[in-house]
Amino acid sequence: MCIHPSIYNRPSLANLFFWVGAISVLVLASQASAVQLPKINLSQVPNWEYRVLKQADHDSILFTQGLIIDGDSFIESSGLYNRSFVRRYRISDNSLEAEYSLPKHVFAEGIAQLGDQLYLLSWQRQFGIRLNAKTLETERKFFYQGQGWGLTTISDQLIMSNGTNQLSWHDAPNFNKVGSINVTANNEPVNHLNALSYGAGFIWANIWLTTVIVAIDPESGAIQGYIDLSKIAHEHTADQRENVLNGLAWDEQQQALWITGKRWTKRYLLHIVPSNNLLSITPTNKP
Repeated sequence: MCIHPSIYNRPSLANLFFWVGAISVLVLASQASAVQLPKINLSQVPNWEYRVLKQADHDSILFTQGLIIDGDSFIESSGLYNRSFVRRYRISDNSLEAEYSLPKHVFAEGIAQLGDQLYLLSWQRQFGIRLNAKTLETERKFFYQGQGWGLTTISDQLIMSNGTNQLSWHDAPNFNKVGSINVTANNEPVNHLNALSYGAGFIWANIWLTTVIVAIDPESGAIQGYIDLSKIAHEHTADQRENVLNGLAWDEQQQALWITGKRWTKRYLLHIVPSNNLLSITPTNKP
């Protein structure tokens, strides 16, 4: 094997960060293939059907972590070391409105909005960043214990997932923890809760490394129903297992759920069709 002499030179900072980013992709890929799939017992939980109301193009450069709606715009966080960023863009045509790149050592995770402020989690750094929702200018850091995965809001509080079956409640603006619930199905814990979005009285959460989205009662933590998106997800994950389902945004006007995934080329607006009377959703005809 011939090795180019330049590899013995001291690497530049730019090259170092390039290889850190490349290695992070390989690590995530190996995790996706090596980590045992979550064991979920949903045998007593209603399997809700869904109908695709709309599909639209999604930039496949986005390693999606969090997705929210602000008026006529999406705000989306994209992960990986050396390449994490937050993007604000128009729902109608994907035109860019603002973008913020994170420091190279920070892996972006879930994002949520309260008023004119965004709260962005990092994966393992145990801090988040508060940004202006319109300009994406940074305002200050906030801190928490453990890993940050998904984030959403109910009223004036923030709800965070950390990869376990626990969801924690936090006050704004300092992100002080004020409570938590354990998420269960059939009285058993459901782990790997990831992206979060609140709507129609439920916390919607995808379960990492699966094609399942569950509807969680925010008071009891009990899962009230689930949808299986294996048909949609297979189109995007057949050859790239790390490109999993991720990114949920409840659309209050449409009374429907936007979903996408890491490096997916499409996003989808879903009308949830429950098999019981727990949820009554009528989709609108708004564009």
